[in-house]
Amino acid sequence: MAAQSYPNAIKFVLQWEGGYVNDPDDKGGATNKGITQKTYDAYRKKVKKPLQPVKQIADAEVQAIYKSGYWDTIGGDAQPAPLDLVLFDAAVNHGPGKAKQFLAKAKTTMDDDATNDGIELARRVVDLRVNFYYTIVKNNPSQKKFLNGWLNRMRALKKAIGY
Repeated sequence: MAAQSYPNAIKFVLQWEGGYVNDPDDKGGATNKGITQKTYDAYRKKVKKPLQPVKQIADAEVQAIYKSGYWDTIGGDAQPAPLDLVLFDAAVNHGPGKAKQFLAKAKTTMDDDATNDGIELARRVVDLRVNFYYTIVKNNPSQKKFLNGWLNRMRALKKAIGY
């Protein structure tokens, strides 16, 4: 897609991936701007910099990690709008592998009608994510405290894609 897609997508994501948090119930552990300590450590090793707490992550590092580890991994530039945003947000929130699984599952529900496009796929991925959040809470009730935030994010994503 157009070069403007990534800046728009990261702007949306960073509205939801705030500052530093280290909630003991969050399986991601210490996180800053949506980047976990584990992901940050891997990035710092890759660029041959000493490890440091994710609390100290620089904005340029956040941009680099999101671009190469998430946007490029889900093929953001090749995705039609608004599917690019939905997949990027899913990759950040669930991991790129899970985002690809959501896309594959959404595609299985589509027919060969030429009217099926990025908008319809994006809507179906959002719906799959909403159901996934409820499944998380059903399987692990300690995660219920995150449900409203997850659902608010999905409402904002629906609004952003015109759903």
